[in-house]
Amino acid sequence: MQSAIAGENSMSLKKFAPPGLYIPTLYFIEGLPYILVNSVSVYMFKSFGLSNRFIGLAGILMLPWVLKMLWAPLVDITSSKRQWTVVMQFILAVCTLATAAAFHLSFMATFVVLFLFLTAFASATHDIAADGYYLLALDSNKQAFFVGIRSTAYRIAMIAGGGIAAAAGMLERVTKDIPFSWSTAYGAIALVFLGSYFFHRRFLPRPENSIAPIVSSGIPPFFQAFRTYFQQPKIVVILLF
Repeated sequence: MQSAIAGENSMSLKKFAPPGLYIPTLYFIEGLPYILVNSVSVYMFKSFGLSNRFIGLAGILMLPWVLKMLWAPLVDITSSKRQWTVVMQFILAVCTLATAAAFHLSFMATFVVLFLFLTAFASATHDIAADGYYLLALDSNKQAFFVGIRSTAYRIAMIAGGGIAAAAGMLERVTKDIPFSWSTAYGAIALVFLGSYFFHRRFLPRPENSIAPIVSSGIPPFFQAFRTYFQQPKIVVILLF
């Protein structure tokens, strides 16, 4: 990623695609892995006959979204938001494809949980980068205009997640093959992520100054980011709330 820093910062904003095209797709991809990990996986685990206790323990998969603030400074200071966004979409494709393959392994549950956790981590990182990119790529007027559009795209992803579960269930009833049914469903999602990767790699504009400036103070940039965070007004009250 480091090699992309100089190239991205030296380029002026190029309108590879209008915001009306890439904002909905960007936030659809932001919402899809969340519903995939936290809702669709529940139906999948039940299809395989796993216990409610196991499914409850699998709630740990949500942790990356809860704790993403811990590595958000790393995203800010190491490479551009665009680069992080695109790379995370490729990783989402790989993790989802690996999940699809894991349904046919002996220790299916263990590998599926592992790959879903990696999917969650990549998705949480994608959230950080995509939300930051949104602020960089659009001026304040366009940001206000697209708030409803991006929220709608995110909600459509939630609906699509329900469709994925329904499609897997229908395929399961037809084929009587549970691993094949869910492997096909997750494989299709992997193709969506892969298509998104190629689309956004080609068409996302390249904003200038896409890396957060860090003022030199003798403190490593990663920890300096946390220091500036805790220097915000009334931050103690906010955190306690």
